[in-house]
Parts: sequence; structure tokens; C-alpha cells
Amino acid sequence: MVNGQPQKTEVSNEKAQHGGREGRLRKRIIEKKTEEYQQYGQQISSLAKQYTEPDPDRLMQAKQAGNISLQPGDATVALIIRNYVKPGDSVTFALNPQSRQLQNIRVQSYLNDPSDAVTISAEFARLPDGTNHVASTLTNGIRKQLTVNDVNSNYQIR
Repeated sequence: MVNGQPQKTEVSNEKAQHGGREGRLRKRIIEKKTEEYQQYGQQISSLAKQYTEPDPDRLMQAKQAGNISLQPGDATVALIIRNYVKPGDSVTFALNPQSRQLQNIRVQSYLNDPSDAVTISAEFARLPDGTNHVASTLTNGIRKQLTVNDVNSNYQIR
């Protein structure tokens, strides 16, 4: 007290505001995990693109290696390929036999080793001009239980 008046001194109360050291540590862990999941999401999305953009050279290599089989169905014909992008993977292209358009792709693959499984499901759609395109891709990273859903929409003809 000075002259009978209480004196106020501002003291930084970081512990109360941010939870102290434990709060900063928790925040850092959350930031690190968020970054880790973002990287993982980018990796599995990048892997999905390798399957959803059919590669004529890979298809020819699979044919020459005897890794392709056909499975006729009622509305589609399935083209099943083993060892397409990675050893031990499996990709199924579902084609409409009348339009000869790709309808969907189903993939069983992995990132770095087979224990790091990734499943991919892509649906194709037709634009008004007849162009067939990937309308949506659902990619599941099993190890981290992360799902990435990419949707392509709002195409305009110019």
C-alpha cells in the first residue's frame, strides 16, 4: 500500500491463461499429430491418384505379365489386375460394356509395406459432352484410421 491506496502489479499468469507447461506441451502434441495426419492424408491421396488415372504402360505390363483377368457381370465387366502399381496390390476396373466407359475402381494397396493397408474406391461420371471423369474418390488409410473423400464437381463447358 502506498498512501493508503492498494497497489496493483500486473503479473503474467501464463499458467492460468495457457495451462502452463502442460498446456504448451499438449498444444505442441496436437500440432504435431495434426501435421502427421495431414502428411498421411496427402500420401494416401497421392497413392489414390496413381490408381484413378489409368496408365496405358502399366496396363500393358500387367497384360504381358499375365496379371489381368476378366469377370463378366450383369451390368459391368470387371477387369481385375494384380501387381498394378505395387507388388501384391489388387485393382478392379468396372466397365460398362455398352458405353465402354469406366464406372468405378476398387483398390486394395498399401503405402510403404503391406501392413500399411490402403483401400481406394473411385466413382466415375459422365459430363454433358461425354467426357468420363473421376467424380469422387474415397481413400481409407487403415493404420491411422483416416479417410480422405475427394469430390469433383461443378464442371463447366466453355
